[in-house]
Amino acid sequence: RWTSDPCYAFFGVDGTECSFLIYLSEVEWFCPPLPWRNQTAAQMAPKPLPKVQAVFRSNLSHLLELMGSGKESLIFMKKRTKRLTAQWALAAQRLARKLGSVWRDQKQV
Repeated sequence: RWTSDPCYAFFGVDGTECSFLIYLSEVEWFCPPLPWRNQTAAQMAPKPLPKVQAVFRSNLSHLLELMGSGKESLIFMKKRTKRLTAQWALAAQRLARKLGSVWRDQKQV
């Protein structure tokens, strides 16, 4: 879906394998820095966020709001999220009981 969102073009993605690799290594930080690229950009990695305790959320309304409306590519995920909310909440309760009060870092997803 690199053609459907203008943010990819903004970061130089043009459909070539090279542009995908640059985007994934310098913007998303998914791939290691490419040795032939300017290393000063790669060295300016974002500072890690302070560690926060992870919690289970049973109310997914904020997540559904973030998905928005009208984005055809997200309609499937939004419907599935609504349909599975009750099952996920039950699974989260079970996992919370199993884990007890063990500290878990909150992840940025």
